[in-house]
Amino acid sequence: MKPEFLPVADIAIRIGVALLAGVIIGFEREISHHPAGLKTHALVCIGAALSGLVTNEMALAVARDTAFSLAGNADSMGRVNLDISRIAAGVVTGIGFIGAGAIMKSKDGTIVTGITTAATLWVTACIGFSIGMGYLWISIIVILSVFISNVTIKYLENNYLSTSKLRTIDMIVTRKKDTMKDIEAYCMPRRIKIRNFEYLGEIPGLVEGEMAYHLRYTVKTPSGMSFLIVLRDLAMQDNVLQVLEATNQKDKKQKQAPEIKEVDDEEETADID
Repeated sequence: MKPEFLPVADIAIRIGVALLAGVIIGFEREISHHPAGLKTHALVCIGAALSGLVTNEMALAVARDTAFSLAGNADSMGRVNLDISRIAAGVVTGIGFIGAGAIMKSKDGTIVTGITTAATLWVTACIGFSIGMGYLWISIIVILSVFISNVTIKYLENNYLSTSKLRTIDMIVTRKKDTMKDIEAYCMPRRIKIRNFEYLGEIPGLVEGEMAYHLRYTVKTPSGMSFLIVLRDLAMQDNVLQVLEATNQKDKKQKQAPEIKEVDDEEETADID
């Protein structure tokens, strides 16, 4: 009996599963505001699934030709050998270029982002190829594993495994509302998460003609980012008079601003322990 082509229904199921897999994995990346989201992961998974389907069809075509040749209907010298592992290797290698595009480094070199997204794209391509080859149950298990890794493990990492990265910053500022907006604008693109905020009161008479304010931020910096550089950058923001890290737990309960003897209203300073 001659090997047949893949049924159209089987092809449609595999492409549909690949689309669903890309959407499931890309959804987490999308809501986390990463460079590669729903569309990118869906397209990568579908493209890899197509490679798997084409590999299957090529293997079946070679099997048909071989069976036809061995039956005496063609010259056995016309048989073709197919190494399907090369196609898989090409998919895995090619996806590296897309993954590299998701990795970004800040201009000041303080942080590198996108490595997890690049790894997610790579494993999405592997899942797509597996789906295209027909290994649906293996693919489903890996899809669930990837989703658990990106959601559950990320939650555990942020809340239980990375407490050492939580830092408390005391700031003396003027023009409170404008300065708070500037601080948020600085933190968001750098993925610095503001976990807590405290307004510790006014400091009258510190700057002539203006009111000074004592603010306290508890932030979580991404892995690889220098906290000293964060303090430096915050100290250089407009309307910021002083920046220091609160390392004493007793100081965190204190509601009175630290005593400052002399501050020039045109000078920006940063005290770094």
